[in-house]
Amino acid sequence: IGLCWTKVSNGNQWHERILGKFRSCRSVFAYNKTELQRSKALQPGGVGIIATDEVTHRVTAQGKDPTGLGRWAWILLQGKAGRTIRIITAYRPCGAGGEGTVWEQHQRHFGTQEPNQVINPRSKFLTDLRTAIEDWQTAGDYLILGMDANEDVRDGDAASMMMTVSMHEAILTKHSSKSPPATYNRNYSRQPIDGILVLDRLEILRVRST
Repeated sequence: IGLCWTKVSNGNQWHERILGKFRSCRSVFAYNKTELQRSKALQPGGVGIIATDEVTHRVTAQGKDPTGLGRWAWILLQGKAGRTIRIITAYRPCGAGGEGTVWEQHQRHFGTQEPNQVINPRSKFLTDLRTAIEDWQTAGDYLILGMDANEDVRDGDAASMMMTVSMHEAILTKHSSKSPPATYNRNYSRQPIDGILVLDRLEILRVRST
């Protein structure tokens, strides 16, 4: 993440970096492709998701945020009894603007798409992600979403949106949510701004240790 892969040299592409490290690997990286003429190799934002070794053969599809902004990426796994599990990773921009920030990248894009409206990238992220989640639910997928919400995942807009699509934070549901550790090393107020959210009908049976 944090890279505009189109601008990264051939020798530093993901395939070259992991050569010989895994028996097999499937990966998808999403980054901002909407303004390649002004992007550099180091580009704030973006997400990635990787399936390795024994999981790889269960991947039947993969995809990205259709806007080309790199807000989320996903892989679809074939489970038992015909079940499909879609695992998504997503990044919601923080509210701080500034040249080159994810907020500014998204504002420039939506400004060209809808020039007569003022678009809040954080609100737009939640609206578009909710639409995608509803589509995936209609398709019958079980969902697991790893998200950097850039706000406390226990409350706020992101948590409210997740409730409307019947998803909850898996770790804080299993463990106490009163005073969890922070999920960002510069956060000293014990706020989890990252979360793993699952559909209410997806039950966690056990944690596999490695």
